[in-house]
Order: sequence, then structure tokens, then C-alpha cells
Amino acid sequence: MGRVCTICRHPEKEEINRLLVEGTPFRKLVERFGSSPAALSRHRKDHIPEALVRAQEAAEVDHGLDLFAQMMDLNERTLRILGRAEASNDPRLALTAIKEARGNLELLCKAMCSQMPQQAGAGSGSYLGSGYQNGHAAPDEERPDLSFLTDEELTQLRGLLRLAYERECLANQQLREGSPS
Repeated sequence: MGRVCTICRHPEKEEINRLLVEGTPFRKLVERFGSSPAALSRHRKDHIPEALVRAQEAAEVDHGLDLFAQMMDLNERTLRILGRAEASNDPRLALTAIKEARGNLELLCKAMCSQMPQQAGAGSGSYLGSGYQNGHAAPDEERPDLSFLTDEELTQLRGLLRLAYERECLANQQLREGSPS
């Protein structure tokens, strides 16, 4: 059985890691934390790269969450414009806002689908529109696996899709009623 890294078990491991990444000389770390230079060297060589990779992954997740928040904000603004267009009975502006909302949803779906684990036999990886055929839900085996989404994310996605569909239907109806037959 391999040795357990004494630095990884050290109660001040995070501070040691920070100082190692900053390039603090080993002798200062030995004086401050009582570790051996060999243990510090092994830890820096074997374990600091893992910690840096995890830190980079965490930073990427934060960036992704920020982009998701921006997409949601953009969609909310688009839906507010759509609401104003409907309130002022402006079907052309409503359809334009619906088109933008649909584009927002498409981008959101593409972003979510890119995070999906690849499924066996899952063609190009584009799931947009694959859940429906001629306006009817496709069989379960043709629907994308959205199990990676949280319940809250699924609820938000369903709500956004339902709202976009309802508003598109309403705007199309208003456009038909307002246009000459």
C-alpha cells in the first residue's frame, strides 16, 4: 500500500498549497509548518497539478453559470418586450420577440445538450426538435436524456418552452385576425 501524503493530511494543507503555488521557498515552509523538504517536493510534484486542474474546472463551471445567467436575463428581457407588444396589440413586434425568444431557447438547449453525456447511437448530438414528430411527442427512445438537469432546471426549461409556444400561437392568431383574408 502506498504512503499517504503528509501534506495532504496536514491541517493547513490549503495554506501550504497556496504558498507552494506562489513559489514560497521550501525552507520557509519547513520552518512554518514543520514538514520536510522532501514531503513538500513530492506534494508539489504529485498533488498540486491535480489541485490546479480542479481549480480550473471550478473556474470553468463559474464561467458557465455566468453565461447561463446572462442567457436567462436576455430571455427575460425578450419576454418583457413580447409582453409589451401583446399589451399594445402589436402582432408584428410580438412575432419578432417570439423569434428572438425561440432563438434564446435554441441557444439554451444547445448549451444544455452539449453538456449531455453522449448516448449510444445518438447521431449528431443535436436534440433540438428531435422530441417531436408532426406536432406529437416522439417515442421515449427518441427523446433526449435530460437526466443531467436538476429538477429546477427541467421545470424552468418546460416553462420557457410552454410560454414560447403559447405566445407564438397567440401572436399567429392575432396576425391572422389582423390581416386581410
